[in-house]
Amino acid sequence: MNRKLLFFITIAALFNSCSTDFDVTAPYKEIPVVFGIINKDEAVQYIKINKAYLNDEGSAIIAGTVPDSNIYPYPIEAKLYATFTPLTELNNIKYIDSVVLDTAHLNKEAGNFNANNLFYKTPSNFKIKYTIVNRDTTWANYQIIVRRKSDGKLIAKSRTPIVADFLFSGTQNEVKLYNRFTKLYLNHTFNWSGAVGGKMYTSFLRFRFREVDDLAGTSEDKYVDMPLFENIKTSNSNGSSKISYTLSGESFFVYLQSKLDPLTSSSARREYIAPLELYFNVAGEELTKYMEINNGSGGLNDIRPDYSNIEGGFGIFSSRMGKVFNQLSKTNLSQDAIYALKEGDITGRGAGTANDLGFR
Repeated sequence: MNRKLLFFITIAALFNSCSTDFDVTAPYKEIPVVFGIINKDEAVQYIKINKAYLNDEGSAIIAGTVPDSNIYPYPIEAKLYATFTPLTELNNIKYIDSVVLDTAHLNKEAGNFNANNLFYKTPSNFKIKYTIVNRDTTWANYQIIVRRKSDGKLIAKSRTPIVADFLFSGTQNEVKLYNRFTKLYLNHTFNWSGAVGGKMYTSFLRFRFREVDDLAGTSEDKYVDMPLFENIKTSNSNGSSKISYTLSGESFFVYLQSKLDPLTSSSARREYIAPLELYFNVAGEELTKYMEINNGSGGLNDIRPDYSNIEGGFGIFSSRMGKVFNQLSKTNLSQDAIYALKEGDITGRGAGTANDLGFR
C-alpha cells in the first residue's frame, strides 16, 4: 500500500467532512472515516481509522492538530475477518479466520498532522487466507469491523473481495515487432484473462538495457518505461473478462528513440536485457467506483457525489494487486526485433549517426 497516498486521501476526506454538508449547530456526532486497501501480495496490511471533525471557528488545519479532533478519545478495536461462501451454500457465510489489528505510528514529512498519523496494521505473522476449490485458488473475502473497546459498540464496518491473480490467455509467443526480410514493423497482441475481483487495470512496459563503455571499463543497467494503458475497466470482476493490448512495433521503436540519446563515446554501446517486463496495477470493484466518482476534472462545474462503502461512516475498504509478466518465452523480443534495435532505421545503424542509439 502506498502509505503517503493513503494518508493524503484520508486527510482529504477529513477536510471534506468540514463542509456545509453538516449542520454545525447540530448535536455532536462522531463520523468514522475508514480507508483500507488490501493487497494479498503485501506482508502487512495498513488501515487508517479516524473520526471526522467540524470547526465553525478559525482554521480547520489548526483544529485538526488537536489529537481528539480526528483520533478517537477512547480505545477502539479494529478486527479483520476472513470469510468464505461455498458455491453450494450461497447463503452460508463461513468465518475462517480473524485478527485484531495493532496500532502503528508511521513517520511522514514534518507538519501539523504528523503526530496524528496513526494506522492500524496486521500482525507480523498475518497472511491473507485462501481455499482450494476444484484445484483452483479461491481467496477469502475480508471484513473490517471497528468497535469501542469498553462496551463493544459497533463504530463502522465494511467488506471486500480480494483481487486475485491473472494469467496470459491463449498462446503467447515471443514479441515479434519487426520482419528483417520485408523490413516491415509488426504489431504484437497480448491477451490475458481478467483477475477475479479485479475491475480496473493500468499497465506499462519496461524495457531494460545496459550501457557499457569498454575503454572506461564501466557498466550500468538502466530502463525505459513505456505507458500501455490506464484505468481500463472490464465488463465484470468474476474473472471471465478478457484483456487485450496490441503493441505497435513502429511506435515501440519510436518511443525508445524519443527517450534515449545517441551515445557520445566511440567505445560505448548499449545491450538489450531480456525480457520485456509488463507491469500491471489492478483495482477492485469498490476502489474503482471510488476513483471514478471522486476523481473529477476539477473544474468549477465539477460537482461530484461522495462515494463510500463504509457502513456507519465514510471512506473506502477495497482491494488491489500488482503483477509483473516477464517470461522469456512470452515477453522476450524476437531475434528480428533485436535486429531492428541494432540495425533498423529508427534506433539502429540504419537511422544514421545522429539517431543510432548504439545497441550492439
